[in-house]
Amino acid sequence: MDPSEAVANFVAITGADEAAALGALEATGYNLEQAVNLFFAQGDVGDGGMGGMLPLEDDESMARRLQGEGGGGGGGGGGLPPALEEDEVRAPLPVRTERLYGDDLPRQMPRRPANPVPQNVVDAFRDFRAEAGGAGGSGAAAAGGAGGLAAMFEPPRDMLFHGTFDEAKAHAQEQGRWLIVNLQSTSEFASHRLNRDTWRNDMIQSLVENNFVLFQTYEMVEEAQKLLHFYRLLPIELPALLIIDPVTGAPMRQWNGFVDAERLTEELLPFLDYSIHDPGAARLARRARSRKDLGAAGRQPSGQMNEDEELQRALAMSLAGGGGAGGAGGSAPSSGPGTDMEEDETEQEEQVEEEEEEEEGAAGPGGSGGGAVAPARPAAEVQAEAAGRLPEEPGDGGGCRVAVRLPDGRRAQRRFPPAAPVAALYDFCLSQSEEAAGGRPFSLSQAFPGAPALDDQQQTVEAAGLHGAMLVLKWQD
Repeated sequence: MDPSEAVANFVAITGADEAAALGALEATGYNLEQAVNLFFAQGDVGDGGMGGMLPLEDDESMARRLQGEGGGGGGGGGGLPPALEEDEVRAPLPVRTERLYGDDLPRQMPRRPANPVPQNVVDAFRDFRAEAGGAGGSGAAAAGGAGGLAAMFEPPRDMLFHGTFDEAKAHAQEQGRWLIVNLQSTSEFASHRLNRDTWRNDMIQSLVENNFVLFQTYEMVEEAQKLLHFYRLLPIELPALLIIDPVTGAPMRQWNGFVDAERLTEELLPFLDYSIHDPGAARLARRARSRKDLGAAGRQPSGQMNEDEELQRALAMSLAGGGGAGGAGGSAPSSGPGTDMEEDETEQEEQVEEEEEEEEGAAGPGGSGGGAVAPARPAAEVQAEAAGRLPEEPGDGGGCRVAVRLPDGRRAQRRFPPAAPVAALYDFCLSQSEEAAGGRPFSLSQAFPGAPALDDQQQTVEAAGLHGAMLVLKWQD
């Protein structure tokens, strides 16, 4: 832009004289916009308008001027503002270099629980209306009642293994125990029933704490999602109970839904006869798979049969309905696939039992044989005498409760006085087992691998530590 034109424009915009316009334009290198801004910013400094505008200074000159004005003190309008007229200026802050995180951060941060119990497991039963009733006596009492309800369905924290699934598996392998995995769902009441009824049962607690490792997790936890994917479980199948081989991680048994304490006790007892390193333990998983396959076959609807099977079944039903009692009617199949399934299941169970009897080493007669009875007397008479020798069962839930698993799969339990001898347990078994009363020698031992036989029959039940124990009757021949 031409200097004379820039001066004319400056004067037209600001109304200043040509000298002020020339000074502002020279100070800004004839940049009209910067010159106008400079005029309005410094035009009121003196009485003469732009004539009092300070010329632009370099940094060194401005620093010397400000230092001189600050040291000169006094004066009218030429000094610095009071905020800058200080005797001393504080020293600058020291320079610091910091990092938000480093290599050692994972060791410094507190470890988050790998398998946390969701808070809403307990909150599902909170009475918020009662808790909001105030801090008075009635409100506090109601809140206490709600807390008791929440505690009733609380997970069995004392029985649980606290850690990850891999840590639980390693711990079970180190202890030589089977691993029980309980996958829960907070939205299914069956899960809360397991916590309230099954895991709170005294017999289950004694059985699990002494022979198994219990790992419980909930579906919203990351650990549970991995287990659902690995063991091919659906959320609708929860709650689920699995017995895991800690050595291989293979599932040995599986139950879905609520399992009561009595049934779970009977299902867990076969695992006490095998250790995790026993090759014969594979029969437990084989028997479970065979029952599952046979059960699936039994649930197969008739509509899935082929035409030949439907024709044969219709022919058999017509012969049976028409009174055909001849050879054709007698030889024709008169039952559906359910009968075949039951026969196959019975044959397979008998075969498994025969294999187990063949693989078990004979202990030989004449052992400790605390329960051996002379076979000359009738079994019923021996059972009656044994029942008569039993001490009176304590009332009001007192005494020592003992359960015995019989060879035929039944489970018998009774309460004994703490001072009762172990011989009373043998009499109890005689009264319950006709085969034992018939003279077959047997022994009693606690239901965990490697447990010694209870040979000292004069020892009291309390001294033997049998309160709440699960015993197993084993034949000695």
